[in-house]
Formats: sequence, structure tokens, C-alpha cells
Amino acid sequence: MMTGCNWPYTCVLAFGCIFLVSSCRAQCGLVAGIICNGGACERGNCVCPSYLIGPDCNYQCPGPAESPCNGKGACLLSSNAPSQSAICSCADRFRGPACTVSCPMFSESICSGRGMCDNNGTCACNDGFVGSDCSIECRGGSANPCSGKGMCLPDGSCACDAGRYGERCQASCASNNGILCSGRGIILMLSYVRKIMFLLLRRVLEQNWPVCVHAIYDRNLDFRVLW
Repeated sequence: MMTGCNWPYTCVLAFGCIFLVSSCRAQCGLVAGIICNGGACERGNCVCPSYLIGPDCNYQCPGPAESPCNGKGACLLSSNAPSQSAICSCADRFRGPACTVSCPMFSESICSGRGMCDNNGTCACNDGFVGSDCSIECRGGSANPCSGKGMCLPDGSCACDAGRYGERCQASCASNNGILCSGRGIILMLSYVRKIMFLLLRRVLEQNWPVCVHAIYDRNLDFRVLW
């Protein structure tokens, strides 16, 4: 901020009206030799264009000049004096220095209303919910995902702890004195068994292997392949 009216500086008393007066108490500031950095000087105060901010219009807002903060937030002056800067206060669903990052939405809610969106636009989901927008509820329900006996996977299915099985890890495998399958077998979910059998059968048929395959329907396994 400069004081006095030494030539060639003038005081601007009204926007668009510049004239000299015999006595001035304050002169608008200069940025690189330009009054108000290209803004208007009114009664000793700078009136900044929308993309500039600060007492002398000396800070440029993030984003393009024609659309500060990309039109998705308000440009503010940071309070970290003396090293102040222009920052964006983004609208709810936007993040990033210039409000260019959009948070995932579902049903018009950020992160489905089931998580928090970070500055990178990534949802940190609440317990019991998964997915990029937290829209998938884990098997067993959000109150008790995977029955508390497994890990919820990105598609909402469960990876059960040892000795547990079922869509929600709700069932326990047979054991003898605490030893699963009496130590004489392995645990397989029936859905996995079915998939393995189908894949084996399809492979045999595709390769035209000279193997006799007899498949019969089984009420519990859906089918059984006998070699």
C-alpha cells in the first residue's frame, strides 16, 4: 500500500472515474507495477475481478480465469499469514485444489451416504459396505458382515475364516476335538465344487480327450462326474 499522491500515481474515488486530488491518504497497491493487478481501485481499495483475490488483487484463484474453481466452489483467501494464497472451498461433492475431482455418487448421495470421500475422490466406506461408491452391502448385513467370521470382498461376498462356510460364513465345519474334518480332509464350499466340476467337464469336451465321462444329477451337488 502506497501513501501520498506523488506523480504519476492518482487516487480513484469511484469505479471508472480517475482524477487527481490535492490530498490523498491512501493509494491502491501495485502488483508488478500495475494498480490492483488489473482490477479497479475505489477509494483506496482494490475491487478485484472474479479470478483474483487479496487486498491488492495479488492472488489468482485456482482454475481458469473465466471459471475460478471450475465453477464448483468459492475462491477464498487462506488464513495462513504471512504466506497467504488463494484457495477453493469446493461444493459438497467436489474435491481437489481446483474442485476438479468428483466424489462417487449413488442415489444422489456422496458415497451412497455410507462413507467419507477423501481429497482424491475415493470413498472410505463404513463397516459393512464396499464398492467404489459404498453401494454394496456385505453378506450378512452391515450390522454383522460375514457373521463376524470372515472378510467382506469388493463384490460384497465373504471370504470365511478357517472352519467357517456359507454365503455369510454362518456355518461351522465339522470337527473332532477341535480338529477340522478330523484332520483327514479339506473344506470346500459346494458352490466351488460345482464350479470345479463344470470347468473340468468343459475342458474334457473342448479337448476331445478320449476319456469316458458319466455325469449324473445329484440333489445335493447338482451333478456328479464319475470317471
